[in-house]
Amino acid sequence: MVISKKYIFLLINFVMIAGIMFSVTDSSLADYGTKFKYVFILYCLIDIVSHKKKPCSWNVTILFSLLILYVLVWGFVFTNPIVAEEIAAHRKIMLIYLAMLILCALEVIHYQCIAEYAVSSGAALCLVLVTQAVSHRDEMILNPVFAVRSFLSHNLVRSSFGFLDTNFVGNACFLVLCILFMAYIFHLGNPLFHSRIRILLVLTGLAVFMIMLCTSTRTAIICLVAFCGGAAVIRTLEFVRLSRASARALKKYAVIILFLILVAAYATGFWERFWYSSNRELNFSANIRWVPILGNIWTGMGFVENGAFITDASNNWISAFGVQTSSLDMNYLYIYCTTGILGCAAMAAILLILGISLYRNRKEKYGYYSFLLYIVILFYASMETILFTYRFWAMMIPYVILFCGANKECGE
Repeated sequence: MVISKKYIFLLINFVMIAGIMFSVTDSSLADYGTKFKYVFILYCLIDIVSHKKKPCSWNVTILFSLLILYVLVWGFVFTNPIVAEEIAAHRKIMLIYLAMLILCALEVIHYQCIAEYAVSSGAALCLVLVTQAVSHRDEMILNPVFAVRSFLSHNLVRSSFGFLDTNFVGNACFLVLCILFMAYIFHLGNPLFHSRIRILLVLTGLAVFMIMLCTSTRTAIICLVAFCGGAAVIRTLEFVRLSRASARALKKYAVIILFLILVAAYATGFWERFWYSSNRELNFSANIRWVPILGNIWTGMGFVENGAFITDASNNWISAFGVQTSSLDMNYLYIYCTTGILGCAAMAAILLILGISLYRNRKEKYGYYSFLLYIVILFYASMETILFTYRFWAMMIPYVILFCGANKECGE
């Protein structure tokens, strides 16, 4: 009975992820995606009520409580009348998002199905990506040189494939490719993992990678390389028995090599050109000066969605705050501008508890990979607004995986 219910959950999760992703596209399925999330929430609630097993450990319960408290405090207490409507709308969707995230994590923890959940979610993302790419074939860029040039250029050649934002596409591609890579390296020696399946995974990965290159999403590409490289090293070390001295030496050399790469990138001006071409400087110059004027440094300007800061010709270059601001792509700066120093401290506490929990469970199955994913996401958040927000719906998938990795009783 438990097995059948697990696969019912995975099937509903597949439909929900696909529906949610279609909801941020120009697909005719967009309206259905926004509605199916309520079916998902209802099913998870009913299923969790019927559980007899303890749902999760105390540290994960604290994380869930802090996330909900964070939204309630800045959604109801520290409000700004200038953007009252935007706060109300953001608060409502954030609570729905957290309900989906927490209930899904409880289900995966109960059924102990991290790998199956990742495959179910990855397949849904892949379905949406391929469907949108096929229906927008004219946007496909077959020359990868454009993607390489995009790292150091203002004039990007970017394809959105019908998504509301090209970064949504890049983020979904990043997650699919990470899942495909993990599936490949974990089952490479499995006799059931025959050549046809391997070829299928490789071809799927190449197709998704081509879509990713067409979006020129620099942060997603960098994070993909970092995660896959780190996962390959971890998997290799799992098969190679090293003495303590050798392991320490390997870690030391790895840190030295990483340091040399960073120094070389700085010395050659790569990071400076990358920062300049990404327009991230505008995040600071156009936004941070308004915090003490329209709000205060302790509680921020108001708990609004990133889009409230966007200005363009359609709104006469005036944001929801009535002044000229800019989209906040840098998540940590977004947290400061919207929730102030206290909000930064609250989010830091959430991330710290999650990180410590993942590190303590690093020797469990998938433990090192979960901690690696956590580190990569922290870097990802330095360039995109992805931390526990519905702006990037697909990011619900890795957060569910991280909560399961942080849970003391979760294992396979």
